[in-house]
Amino acid sequence: MGYLSALSFATILNLPSQTAKALSVKEVLTQAQVGAKKLTSKTERAVAYLTIAQAQNSLRDRAGALKSLDLGWEAWTKGSDKDVPEGDRFDFQWLVDKGDISTIPTYYSIEFLVSGSKEKAILVADTYGDSDLGKSYRQNIGLEIRDRFPDDFEEIAFTRADQATRKAQREKLLAGVGEIRSEADATKRASLLYQCADKLMTLGDPGDGLRLLREAVALAPQFSDNLWRLTFLAQSAMGMWQMGAKVEAKDLITRVSLSMVKATGDKEKLLKAKFAVEQSKRTMGIPNKLSQVTKEMDKAKGITLPTSIPIPPEGQEKSAYAYLAAAESDFQSGNIASAKQNLAKMKTARKSELGRNGWYQVLAAELQLKMGDRAGAKVNLNEGAKLYVASLKPAKFMPTEEIGCLARIAEGLVGAWDRPSAVRYLREGIARLSAGETIFKMPHLGEGGNRMVDHDRRSPILHWGAEALARTGDFPGAVAMARSIPHSAHRVIALAGVIRDSSIRK
Repeated sequence: MGYLSALSFATILNLPSQTAKALSVKEVLTQAQVGAKKLTSKTERAVAYLTIAQAQNSLRDRAGALKSLDLGWEAWTKGSDKDVPEGDRFDFQWLVDKGDISTIPTYYSIEFLVSGSKEKAILVADTYGDSDLGKSYRQNIGLEIRDRFPDDFEEIAFTRADQATRKAQREKLLAGVGEIRSEADATKRASLLYQCADKLMTLGDPGDGLRLLREAVALAPQFSDNLWRLTFLAQSAMGMWQMGAKVEAKDLITRVSLSMVKATGDKEKLLKAKFAVEQSKRTMGIPNKLSQVTKEMDKAKGITLPTSIPIPPEGQEKSAYAYLAAAESDFQSGNIASAKQNLAKMKTARKSELGRNGWYQVLAAELQLKMGDRAGAKVNLNEGAKLYVASLKPAKFMPTEEIGCLARIAEGLVGAWDRPSAVRYLREGIARLSAGETIFKMPHLGEGGNRMVDHDRRSPILHWGAEALARTGDFPGAVAMARSIPHSAHRVIALAGVIRDSSIRK
């Protein structure tokens, strides 16, 4: 490692000691706001004020957030990027930590809604237009807000013309319910009610859909075919879950699962019923045997493709992946004891495999956390983190995968009640990735042909690293890393992002 690399590496690792007097949340936010005022590029200003608004909303300052959103949206709609150097324009994509530059209106619409202005959220969504691509972007806004703001979903996720069409379709479906109820056969009536409920949910009416689904479920005891009854109830439980009645859905699938224990009949129908039950359980996060049932169905169809890597017999070199896959399968099937045994055996696998970059240990630890084994997870995470961090090299371009892996390791360590290690490995990893010169010369095909431009390689790494540190709980270290960022826009956005992503609320 050269002098500059070693210097920057040590600087980042020692950031907290350089800020003996930690800045308050208010001071950090003020720094971000002052910095945002100095930005001239429309994209930089738009992302900066969006992130500041997100930070203000995290502090429950809706009035401040609305002011910031107005400033940022004005910059986005009326500003320009024409005077920004090509190298900086290349880095625009790393200013946004969710989506990309084309989705800036998506997050402005969401944040206006969070800030209490539904009217402005709709106006922003309307800017996507009524093209197929614009409608797709707009529906993505709906996916983001559906759980938090279900009453606003229709108006924001769809154009006015589409809203009118969907309303007419809902009314037509509801008008036909009377005819469905006149169907004498209970099985057929329940199926038609289920189909109508599913269509209503798709058209944005989970309320009427859930009422019809409950009506359909009430008819199930009248079914003459017990296996179809169980299949139907399992599918209905899934529908209830998707419509938001999650407690009711779990109660129903639990009762159906108990009934499946004694179920008999045609083998193909029995497997279909089992599949419906286990699929619903997996969706709801309940221990299940879906993989086992899938194997049984494949076998019945004559399909013999391997579904996992076999574990070699004793005496042969063993694969870490084989043990890990077996442990995951055991966990999904609810066999916790066997899952723990396979994770323990993973330690005897090929040393070259386990020592490559530590990721098998990280994956094993994540499974251990799901099983409640924090002590075992802590051991594996520390071992895996040490190997993974040691494998990292300075990155010429934004190493999103590596930073994502570091954040994932840190999250696991926090879950294993080892926050100091989470902070240490995250800092060291970011230091390794960002070590070296700030500017990297890169070829760029722009107006006038292919030429070399200056690309700031360190600022995006430190920006994302600071936000990851904030999520880990190291607010002083995150602020210090954000303040060390060379590029002004990345620095401003990171300072606001640290507040947004931190658990500190002052």
